[in-house]
Amino acid sequence: TQLLGRTAFAKGVLAELPKDGVKMRALLLDESVRAAENPDGDGSALNLQGYRLEDADRQALLAALQSEHCKLTKLNLMGLRLGSQFGLAIAAALQSEHCKLTNLDLGGNGLGAEAGLAIAVALQSEHCKLTNLDLADNELDTEAGLAIAAALQAEHCKLTNLNLCSNPLGAEAGRAIAAALQ
Repeated sequence: TQLLGRTAFAKGVLAELPKDGVKMRALLLDESVRAAENPDGDGSALNLQGYRLEDADRQALLAALQSEHCKLTKLNLMGLRLGSQFGLAIAAALQSEHCKLTNLDLGGNGLGAEAGLAIAVALQSEHCKLTNLDLADNELDTEAGLAIAAALQAEHCKLTNLNLCSNPLGAEAGRAIAAALQ
């Protein structure tokens, strides 16, 4: 375990980070990215729930996910309200051959329908390794729900757990998702 200020960094998991201070968040994210890209360190999990990521932090995280040295397999971004543009960018990162994420929590980020469609495309990529995905409370509509249903049936989709609660998917998408799961 390394101590970075008042931050404990153990096996790539963040704890005890003060929720104020942009410099501390940026420093922490830089440190976590370095640990994730360190071939000798574990760096397999990163929990950023409850923190505010600046644009530079988001870009560093997205770049790290696409690095061949990145070891992140679990990423929790729940409740950060990252929005549609970030949703589109992370969907692109998931299609990178170097992205190793298997668990991704994007719940409560207001990603919207366009990002939902992009994530559905990513799930069909042969390079996407996600087995667990939380998309709860992201304003995903019927079209996004139908795209996710199609993705669940795709040859390369590896999902075994999917959370779509609190999205206005509608009955048609609900039926399509139920059918995809049979």
